[in-house]
Amino acid sequence: ILTIEKFDSRKVYSVVFFDAEQGFYYVKRFQLDVTAKKQTFINEHPESKMLLITEEKYPSIKVTFGGNDAHREALEIDVEEFIGIKGYKARGKRLTTFEVEEITEQAPMPKEPEDEAQSEEDQNPDDAEDEDDEEGQKRLF
Repeated sequence: ILTIEKFDSRKVYSVVFFDAEQGFYYVKRFQLDVTAKKQTFINEHPESKMLLITEEKYPSIKVTFGGNDAHREALEIDVEEFIGIKGYKARGKRLTTFEVEEITEQAPMPKEPEDEAQSEEDQNPDDAEDEDDEEGQKRLF
């Protein structure tokens, strides 16, 4: 058991797991459904395993390659941009086809909320767009 907490249907989970059936690492983002049934969000293959789960709003992971692919540079992924929120039954998005040595969670990505960015634009209109023409009317272009 990793966590016990009060259920929140709005909470988004990000999970990185190894799908033994496919032989690749996947990442998925989902919200749990309200149900009395047991919900399984990774493949039921006995060798499939979850590597990490996070509730961060803007999660970030680092993929380090190994074996024949050890020469490759580590891959840093902004999970929120990499994959959208799907149902918990969806497989997810494959991280890579290369041999993976380690996958670690990084510090969350700092992001500016969209509604704040829009309100700043509304408060600082560009005066060049609002020039008066000869008839005293506002001109947009």
